[in-house]
Amino acid sequence: MIVKKRESRRIKLMRLKCFIDEYKRNKLGLLGISIFLFFVGLSTFVPIISPVDPIIDNLADSIVPPDWIVIFGGEYGDFRP
Repeated sequence: MIVKKRESRRIKLMRLKCFIDEYKRNKLGLLGISIFLFFVGLSTFVPIISPVDPIIDNLADSIVPPDWIVIFGGEYGDFRP
């Protein structure tokens, strides 16, 4: 039983090495994996990079269309109805 597990593990490792060697030769595959890893790394460090806290900010206000008062001088600007 232990011998079968070792043999199975060795075969899986050998198949993985063959896959990696084949993948290294494919330039388009390397480009794809590098783009994927770039975005994974970027998403990992977004809390450090981004100054905006999505929990504190009201995200619903960011998709509201402009009001006519805002167009004519701000929220409480010179133009009052």
